[in-house]
Amino acid sequence: MKEKSVSIRQVTKGEVELLEQHLTSTYPPKHRERFAMQQNGEAVYLIAWFGEVPIGHVFLRWKGSVDEPMASTLENCPNIEDLFVTATYRSKAIGDLLIGEVELLCKKHGFSQVGLGVGIENATARSFYENRGYREAGCGEYRTTYPYIDRQGQKQTGDEVCVYLTKKLY
Repeated sequence: MKEKSVSIRQVTKGEVELLEQHLTSTYPPKHRERFAMQQNGEAVYLIAWFGEVPIGHVFLRWKGSVDEPMASTLENCPNIEDLFVTATYRSKAIGDLLIGEVELLCKKHGFSQVGLGVGIENATARSFYENRGYREAGCGEYRTTYPYIDRQGQKQTGDEVCVYLTKKLY
């Protein structure tokens, strides 16, 4: 796949329904909630598009992680969440394009670092981030929670043990 056939841009109101159709989630309100946060200036929700089809996304919170201990110890460190690329387009540099655009946006907004949490059991993702220059922030392991809808249609809360990585941008 040629890189120029993929575009990365912030989601617009008219595109949220396409995300719900093509980027299904275990938590269906996710795309609408993220678009609302983007509209409020709290975040940026970037989507990777192959033509008119969304094939990946990444979410960036300007004010940083909401998880402790990062929320109270890391200042001026936007938080990257939920970098995702559909299975068909994995290993085609789409993740690199998404994370590169996030890093560029952070630099443009005057931030000198950016961070993210990665599950301690997700060696593939951790290796991806470390190859891009992300290093442990010294916060230790922490537990994060996330909502999902179970097979019976009930809202549940999952959790994961993570480690926080940061990257210096200058």
